[in-house]
Amino acid sequence: MLLLQKIAEFPRKSLTDSYFLQGLRLDHRELLEAMDVCDDIIVKESRKSNVSDRAKNELKLLEEIMKSQADNRLKCEAILALMAGERQDKIKEKLCRQEKVNGVISLDKPANKKTKSNSIKTQVNIYT
Repeated sequence: MLLLQKIAEFPRKSLTDSYFLQGLRLDHRELLEAMDVCDDIIVKESRKSNVSDRAKNELKLLEEIMKSQADNRLKCEAILALMAGERQDKIKEKLCRQEKVNGVISLDKPANKKTKSNSIKTQVNIYT
C-alpha cells in the first residue's frame, strides 16, 4: 500500500513542489513518463494549465485515503481509482461506505451515552 501511495505521490509532488526535483539535471517531462508505472492520468494531463491545482487536491485526497479507517485493500483500490482519473467524490463515497459497513464509530463529535451504546451494539452485531 505504501509503495502505491508513493507511486501516486511522485507526479503530483513534482507538479506542485518546485523544490521536489531540485538538483536533478533532466527533462521533467521525460522523468514523469519514465516514473509512470501505473499509467497515471495526471501524467497524461500534465501539460494542462490547471494541473497544479488538481495535483494539490489529489495530494490532499491521498492523505485522506491513508488516514481513513478502510482496510488496506480498499485504500489501494482508492489510490488506483485516483490514478485512473475517477472523480474524487466517488472515491470518498466508497471509503465512507466501507467505514460504515465496518461499523466504525466516529469520535469527532461527542455522542450521548444512549447513542454511543446503540452504535456499539450495532458494531458488535455486524461482527457476529
